[in-house]
Amino acid sequence: MTSTARPSVLISDWLVAAVLLVPGVAMADDCSDGPNVADHPAVPRYAGACLIGSEQKSFENLTLPLGKAVRQVHVWTAE
Repeated sequence: MTSTARPSVLISDWLVAAVLLVPGVAMADDCSDGPNVADHPAVPRYAGACLIGSEQKSFENLTLPLGKAVRQVHVWTAE
């Protein structure tokens, strides 16, 4: 199977990827935690990771479907 893409399209794809990825790589060296944030004592942090925000709640609602997944119009639900 041969490629029908024009070389200019392939070059522009690589250029867009480079422009989007290079700033992220450069920012990785300037990693510092945000103000008033802290790690949870039970969860270790990945090496080199930055904590830019956090929220701690005593309780939160959780929907746990306990049945077969079925699609109804535009939503997946449990049977």
